[in-house]
Amino acid sequence: MNKTIFLIALNLLLTGFIIAGDGDKKIKVPFDSTTNKYTYEKIIQVDSLKANSLYLKAKKWYISKYLKSTFLIDSENNTLMQVGVFEISAPIKVFVQTLIQSYKVSYHITSQFKDGKCKLVITDFKIAYSAEETAVSTLETFQKQNGNILGINQGLSGKVYAKHTVLCFEAIDKEIQKIIVEFESNLKGLVKSKSDW
Repeated sequence: MNKTIFLIALNLLLTGFIIAGDGDKKIKVPFDSTTNKYTYEKIIQVDSLKANSLYLKAKKWYISKYLKSTFLIDSENNTLMQVGVFEISAPIKVFVQTLIQSYKVSYHITSQFKDGKCKLVITDFKIAYSAEETAVSTLETFQKQNGNILGINQGLSGKVYAKHTVLCFEAIDKEIQKIIVEFESNLKGLVKSKSDW
C-alpha cells in the first residue's frame, strides 16, 4: 500500500515539473512535403532591376554575409548557392533544473534570378550539438528523435523533449527570418553599405 501511494505521489511530483501547455505548439519552420525537408522559399519582386543587377547585388551580399568569395554554385546571372551557419540555444527543463543546450545549425541558401525578381530558398538544414560537432543530423531527423510534436510520445521525457524541440525550431525560425529580411532589404536597396555615410 505504502509503495503504491509513494509511486502515485512520485508520478504527480514529476509530472508537475514538466513545462505544461506547450504540447499544442506548432513548428514554425515551413515543411515542404514534396522534398520532405524543412524549407523557406520567397519570391522577391524588384521590378526596376534586371537579372544581372540582382545577381551582382546578391553576390556582394553573400560575400559580405558569409565572408567567402567562393560559392557551391555560381552560375553567372542565374544562380548562387552558399552554406551558412549560426548558433542557437534553447532551454530544456529536467525536474527542477533548467539547462541551456546550444546547437550549430547549417543550411544551404540559394538565389535564382530573372528580370525583376529573385527566388530565395533556404533548406538542407543540419543541426549539431555545439560542443560535439561530430553528432550532426538533418533537422528532419532531429525533430523525430527529440520529441513528437503531435503528442504521440506522452512519456515524461517525450513531453520535455517535445517542448525543447519546439523552442529550437522557434530559434531557427527567428534566425532565418532575419536572414530573409536582410537579403531582401539588400536587393531592394533599403540598406546602406558601411562605406555610405
